[in-house]
Amino acid sequence: TNVKAYIKGYSDGFFKPNNPVSRAEAATMIGRIINASDDFSTGNDTKFSDANNEWYSKAVNYVVEKNLIKGYEDGTFKPNKNITRAEFATIIANYVGNDQLNKSDLTDIKGHWAEASIDNVYTIGAIKGYEDKTFKPDNEITRAEAVTILNKVFDVKSNDKSLKSFTDVSK
Repeated sequence: TNVKAYIKGYSDGFFKPNNPVSRAEAATMIGRIINASDDFSTGNDTKFSDANNEWYSKAVNYVVEKNLIKGYEDGTFKPNKNITRAEFATIIANYVGNDQLNKSDLTDIKGHWAEASIDNVYTIGAIKGYEDKTFKPDNEITRAEAVTILNKVFDVKSNDKSLKSFTDVSK
C-alpha cells in the first residue's frame, strides 16, 4: 500500500521509538493512514470538552465518526493521556471488524474489558504478545509498537528513505 507518512519524528531528528503514544497522536496516526491525508474535512469542534481547536481536533473527529475510538463517560477525550496496548488493540479491532471470536493463548487478558478485541487482533496476526504469552494490556504502547502494528494491518512497507532521517532508529 502506498501510504502518506502517518507519523513524524521530532524536531531534533529523533523518532524516540520507546516513547509512549498519546490518545491524540494515536487518533492522528490512524486518521492519516486511513484517510491517506492530513485533510480530514472535519471541524475543529469535537463532542469532547477537552479536545476542541487543537492540532489533533480534526483527526479526533474523523476517527470518532468512523467508530474507531471513543471518549470517556465524563465527556472527555483525554487527548494527552498515553494510550494503552488494550486501547490501541481496540481501535484496530474496530477497524478490521470484531467478528472474529477466536480465543488467543494470551495468559493475562481474561476478564479484561478489551479481551475480545485483543483476542481478535491477536488471532488474525495484527498484534503480537510477548514471548511469555502475556499481552500486558494496561501498559502504554510505544511508538515502535504502534508503528509495527499499523504497518502490518495496513500493509505499509517502510523504505530506507523514510527511515534514514531518524538518528535513533536502525534498519
